[in-house]
Amino acid sequence: METLINETEYKDGFNRGYWLLNYEPDVAKLLMESSKDKTDEFSIGFSEGMRQAQQEKTLNEFEQLRNNNEQQQDLER
Repeated sequence: METLINETEYKDGFNRGYWLLNYEPDVAKLLMESSKDKTDEFSIGFSEGMRQAQQEKTLNEFEQLRNNNEQQQDLER
């Protein structure tokens, strides 16, 4: 039963970290700073959810840059 509770806490933290970084990044970063030394499941999930959201944002930015570069090269031809 404890494993289920821990998994639930982790998922809740992950989802909240992911959502906050996408929609309220300043709030997410403040919360992360205030809880960076915590090792409970919620805090770990929160941190990893933020990391996942940041990785996806970075990947999307790279894809946009690549698409813009390809469009610019097509225009120059």
